Amino acid sequence: MVKNPNYWGYDERYPQNHIPYVDTLKVLIIPDNATALAAMRTGKIDFVDGISISQAQSMAKTNPEMLQIPQINTYV
Repeated sequence: MVKNPNYWGYDERYPQNHIPYVDTLKVLIIPDNATALAAMRTGKIDFVDGISISQAQSMAKTNPEMLQIPQINTYV
C-alpha cells in the first residue's frame, strides 16, 4: 500500500497533521510459522500474529528487547 499524497484527512488530535503518517506498508504472508518467527527474530519483519504462548515465551527469552503486546485470539 502506498500513501495517497492528495488525501484530505487530518489527525483529530493534531489537526495540523495530515494522515496517514505512513508512506508505505508492505504486508508479507508467510504461511510457515517457523519462517515467520525466524524473520521476526532477525528483524526482517516488524510484526507476527497467531503464535502460541510457548512460542511467544521463547521469543521473549531469546529476544528480550522485542516489544510484545499480548492479545487473546477469539477465532479458531
